[in-house]
Amino acid sequence: MVRVRATVISKAERPRLSRPQWMSGTREEEPMAEIAQSSRPGIPSRSAARHADGPLRPVTNPRGWVVYGASALIVVLLFGLTLARTGWLNSAETSALQWISAHHVAWLDATALAIAWLLSPTQGVVIVVFGGVIVLIVTNNVRRAVLFLVIGGVGSGACEIVKEIVRRPRPDYGLLAHPLGIEHSFSYPSGHTCLIVGLSLAVIITARNSRWRPTLIVTGAVATLLVALSRLYLGVHHPSDVIAAILTVTGTVALVAPLMLNVILPRTAPRPRRARVDH
Repeated sequence: MVRVRATVISKAERPRLSRPQWMSGTREEEPMAEIAQSSRPGIPSRSAARHADGPLRPVTNPRGWVVYGASALIVVLLFGLTLARTGWLNSAETSALQWISAHHVAWLDATALAIAWLLSPTQGVVIVVFGGVIVLIVTNNVRRAVLFLVIGGVGSGACEIVKEIVRRPRPDYGLLAHPLGIEHSFSYPSGHTCLIVGLSLAVIITARNSRWRPTLIVTGAVATLLVALSRLYLGVHHPSDVIAAILTVTGTVALVAPLMLNVILPRTAPRPRRARVDH
């Protein structure tokens, strides 16, 4: 005799499963089944929230993302090459940096220098990797941690490529009243700004199903603004450098995110468990 261990699914639970699953008597992964056991209807349990793949749902309009990404990167490259070859905007941007340099105050000096150190290339790599580890610990989901690492790091990689293509010099420190930093790499786009934008987008996309998403968006925008202003305050970047950094990272992420969420990660998703048959 063959005994089949079937799973009884109540009517209240059925909407949580797709039609083929509940009609065939199979279940989704155990973490998703825990949602139905929450103390309040419609609110996932804490354990289910840790495992649910909601934040990894596919991008709904991948073509729009790709069009924006390609357009943003083309604009960044053409604009940067124009600035580097013609010197257009240099006079106006230098005047702005001179005004900022003439109005330095001690506590802002310390703050801008601290931000410069914290988001330097070496520390930036450590922050991205540490963030990926935190995501893995909190969510217990390797795919979500990988998503964070890719989104958090791909923008900085694109930034370095654009720097080498455009090769725009840094602002002339000799024209500033109170220069605080001397950096010798190329200026366009701002690497520090690229890093903070990439980290912000990594957090927002990884947690895009979270109720904290609006707060994360605002926090990321404020952090990006502060880092961008700190680079201008130090006199190590032109204003157009930080604008280009934002476009570079958002454009790169717009190309990479659909690839990760719609193609690569779905292929690595665990398959639903089937009903067990005892002989």
